[in-house]
Amino acid sequence: MLYNKNMILSRKNNKGFTLIELLVVVAIIGVLSSVVLVSINSARISARDTRRISDMKNISTALELFYSAYGRYPITAGASYWDGHWMNFQTCLETGVGCGFTISGIYEPVMKDVPNDPKDVTPNVSDNSVTYYFSYNCTNNQGYLLKARLEKNHNILQSDADGGAFSAVDLGCADTYNYYCIKQNWCY
Repeated sequence: MLYNKNMILSRKNNKGFTLIELLVVVAIIGVLSSVVLVSINSARISARDTRRISDMKNISTALELFYSAYGRYPITAGASYWDGHWMNFQTCLETGVGCGFTISGIYEPVMKDVPNDPKDVTPNVSDNSVTYYFSYNCTNNQGYLLKARLEKNHNILQSDADGGAFSAVDLGCADTYNYYCIKQNWCY
């Protein structure tokens, strides 16, 4: 094939990528980015759920220490929203105030910093945001229920406390709703 001198010169001066090549590269980067973001989000959800399970176990241990020291579990005041009730529960375990009875002597905190749900963006405000749950009173105030809602179905739901939370039929601890529950002397 014969080449003309202008064709050779014009080809040498054209040192960029074509529009098609650039679009293909951008599409590949977009696909890879979305795969990475989905993986990161899944890892974050798993981390939050693992933290919730750990928090519930640690709080249960703190409640058993409280019972060992005072012969009963705390009875905290209610609030307009569940997270307000949780704040009262935190105050009780951290300071010994508002536990439903007078604690004589110096109170040694059974838990210095009672955690909040990782997604509770306003942990110090009673505003109906995501929260952990604590309840008492089922068996003459000698029992309790701890409850956290997991973001995804987790294998540990097969070994937690199931059934009702506040009645025998409310399914408040049912695995289908991803609630992780710990019950101690609970009636449902």
